[in-house]
Amino acid sequence: MPTIEGNKGDGWIDSHCHLNDLPEPETAWSQAVSGGIDRILIPGTHPEQWPQLRAMRSPQRPVALGTHPWFVQDPEREIEALRSALLNDEVAVIGEIGLDFYRGGKARPTPELQMAVFESQLALAAEYGKPVILHAVKAHQEIIRLLKKYPSVYGVVHAFAGSYPLAQQYLDQGFYLGIGPQLMRSTKLQDTVRSMAGERILLETDAPFMALQKQAVNPLLDLLVVAESVAELRSLSLAELQQQVAANSLQCFGTIWG
Repeated sequence: MPTIEGNKGDGWIDSHCHLNDLPEPETAWSQAVSGGIDRILIPGTHPEQWPQLRAMRSPQRPVALGTHPWFVQDPEREIEALRSALLNDEVAVIGEIGLDFYRGGKARPTPELQMAVFESQLALAAEYGKPVILHAVKAHQEIIRLLKKYPSVYGVVHAFAGSYPLAQQYLDQGFYLGIGPQLMRSTKLQDTVRSMAGERILLETDAPFMALQKQAVNPLLDLLVVAESVAELRSLSLAELQQQVAANSLQCFGTIWG
């Protein structure tokens, strides 16, 4: 498994990791740091969860706050909670937000409810100049239409797994693409990563939800496997890719890591 040695701030960045959902988060984090992953971004999913994230926050582990489309319930309350956090300067990144129209036999908030909360969160991102983390499932064209309505909004499409033409639509809106463990399973995504602009690639695990192995001891370490695959697809050394991903992450999110 590849590693990159270095001082704090010289390693890999995981742009999307639900550290709070790991059974032993601090052990997993320590192992990740030992493996060369020294910065992560922890996304929020709903206001009731945000206090847990705030307790985990550190200079190397900033958090994003937002309402995920699966957890939309009360748009007025959820948007007021985000606005309050923005007013208190608690929000560096808004996320995880977006649309998910895949049912899969599960009860989900209606598309109309999701759209209402998503657009309101985009409006706040535009108002406060914050980057966003997008969750986009079976709703890409609806999302792109709304992004065109808020052209100043920027950020990353988390867990991107689409074609190069779809990728280009997001790149044209100024977005980055979060590349994660789906890469190991999708030749379509491999073609996209091979062809897309390297300065728009971020790496992520979405741990623990996209683990390469169902019983993975530490899914944070999957980032190293993803990095190795991206480097091979783009004919880069691991060191070259690490430098590029670090630069991309800072360009996308700014100085959110201490």
